Amino acid sequence: MPDVTGPVNAVHIIGGVTVLMADSTIPGHDEGRLAPATLDWITETLSGLAPDARAVVALHHSPAVIHEPGKEHDGLRHPEELAALLTGDRRVLAVLTGHKYVPMAAVFAGRPLLVAPPMTWTGPVADHDRHATALPPQLALHFIDDRNLATQFLVLP
Repeated sequence: MPDVTGPVNAVHIIGGVTVLMADSTIPGHDEGRLAPATLDWITETLSGLAPDARAVVALHHSPAVIHEPGKEHDGLRHPEELAALLTGDRRVLAVLTGHKYVPMAAVFAGRPLLVAPPMTWTGPVADHDRHATALPPQLALHFIDDRNLATQFLVLP
């Protein structure tokens, strides 16, 4: 694998929807941050889309506070930087983020924020009396019809 010195961002078009995959990792840290180069990349990529385009922004770290014991501080640092880019841009239908111990939905910058559930290992959930290790692996399937987003959270056998 080649040495990478900066953010690894990618764009894919799937079924007419532009998926901006933004690198939020900070090597050696649990928390994330969108580097200035990634924020510029998001801005440039969105500005190159048609006014009626449909897009989602995907990243690993959630810009919303996750209410899980011990995980409250491993989200995206300075989420207001991303919010400033998305606010008022009708092309971005949702923000999709990496896994947590349970699926989560919230609102961020005026649009849905969907946090993927775990595929394998699970840990403690917000209910301190319960441990999520008994939860089976799960999957989030996103469907976009016109400008509407629907997500199904599926439990895997």
